[in-house]
Amino acid sequence: MNPGQINPEQLPLQDIHLPQAISWWPPAIGWWLLALMSIVLIIAVSCYFRRYLQNYRYRRAALQGVEQALSDYQRSNDCSQLAAALNRLLRQVCAQRYGRENIAAISGQDWENFLLAQCPGLERNKIEQLQAAAYSASTQLEVDASIKWVQTWIRKHRRYMQ
Repeated sequence: MNPGQINPEQLPLQDIHLPQAISWWPPAIGWWLLALMSIVLIIAVSCYFRRYLQNYRYRRAALQGVEQALSDYQRSNDCSQLAAALNRLLRQVCAQRYGRENIAAISGQDWENFLLAQCPGLERNKIEQLQAAAYSASTQLEVDASIKWVQTWIRKHRRYMQ
């Protein structure tokens, strides 16, 4: 052995110790943030969906009311009764959506204008015919067209009053 060389077996060295394996718990902060954001997202989506269902429940009930009015008409064959029922349904939907205090005083031409303003694109003559048939037994009513008009209005009217 040379005087400048060191024998490794004589040195007081210990074996190399490997670190312990990384455990899966507790997770890193990124995983905690991802879990928190997922929970917040699930809660937000469920609240939005619940509000959506509550806000549009009145539409489903009104469409069922239209079907009930049509079945009543098929039994009685009275156009003025059907027109009055459809007009009453439209008023109920408007009172529910826009507030009773905003709807109660509207009648006649203002009512027709209001309905058309809330659902643009619908024909004016259908609502005029519906209004006339509601108050006059002699007025003929196109039943299928009126039913379709009311159903379209209920489905597509604006959410907020214009």
